[in-house]
Amino acid sequence: MRVLIVGGGPAGAIAARDLALAGIETTLVERAPQGAKPCGGGVSLAAFGEFGIPSSVIERSIRTLTLVSPRGARADIALDDSILVMVRRQVFDSMLREMARAAGAEILHGNVTRAWVDPSPGVRVTTDGGRTTEIGGDILLAADGANSVVARSLGRAVERTCFGIQEWMELSPPLAARWGERCEFHFRADVSPDFYGWVFPKRETLTIGTGTALSRARSLPRLLSTLKRSIGSDLADRPILRREVFPIPIGPIGMARPSMYAGPVLFLGDAAGLVMPTSGEGIYYAMKSGEIAARAIRDNSARPGRIGGAYAAEWKRAFDRRYAVMGRLQAFFYRDDGRREKLVAIHRMKGIPEISRSLWLDHDLSARTLLSYSRRLFTVLKEARSQGGGGAGVR
Repeated sequence: MRVLIVGGGPAGAIAARDLALAGIETTLVERAPQGAKPCGGGVSLAAFGEFGIPSSVIERSIRTLTLVSPRGARADIALDDSILVMVRRQVFDSMLREMARAAGAEILHGNVTRAWVDPSPGVRVTTDGGRTTEIGGDILLAADGANSVVARSLGRAVERTCFGIQEWMELSPPLAARWGERCEFHFRADVSPDFYGWVFPKRETLTIGTGTALSRARSLPRLLSTLKRSIGSDLADRPILRREVFPIPIGPIGMARPSMYAGPVLFLGDAAGLVMPTSGEGIYYAMKSGEIAARAIRDNSARPGRIGGAYAAEWKRAFDRRYAVMGRLQAFFYRDDGRREKLVAIHRMKGIPEISRSLWLDHDLSARTLLSYSRRLFTVLKEARSQGGGGAGVR
């Protein structure tokens, strides 16, 4: 069996490594070996041990998550043992591809311009030198992002994608004093009508960004300017090293995730829309999709017709409950500023930060944690409403 992987980010690279370690012939095609997807770059520290990733790619450890409400109220979530770390995707993704190469996967560099499945999966690749070649296989893994060429070639265009905007600036001493070990999440409709604005530190840089639905994408520069003004003079007149606008494969409220496979083609990571609702986390779940896809291929190599179903079934068992809970939380709390205010207020209450940390960063997927978190949040909201403190947006 030969597996062809398009895309060398976290999903594709982990799949390539695990397949090669299982002795399966694997070819990974990466479009931009020196580039990287625009991304906040937050990864749970536990993922490094889980996937065997060297800690040398860690740019910075985060000690505090700060949630900021529409009215400026703040809730700090203390992170013990540096359970959240920041990475720079160019370095992180390159390391993952080198791990795949060391395991025996073939890594090719080129631009995939077309994919097909009839009579068997394959892609057409144009290299940087202009040479065009066609590569075939038995199974095709589409790990080529929210704008997946594979998906479009097969008539599966990603719809209702959201977009983000992010600026990079130097992490000067004054900025490091405020954000050196802190990530901030800003919940305001005039900063992000659908999600949140963020401030994330790296080793030598600071990223500040926001995201919104495709229908509002033209407003991204204005939303980012509002976020910077709301933060204050710390960011005023700071030179911008670069600005990025990029798709975020998470739907607005109510968006359903498409099927994770189509015959011999499996969709991974951003190409499958696997960004977590509410938190916006994507790197960990991309790597998990690569791991699960590789396992489905390994365990069903003699029965290739079962691979797609096995992949989707294991993903559903492992994560669908969590996506459902987080999706409901996003649908409720991100609807208006009254509810965003309550979201931050709840995280100043005893017990909630610990549950949030367990759910968001420890990846505790137990039914007990999920139920405890959702019940606690909605109980507090119900009590506030019955006491007349629900606010204009809580109804």
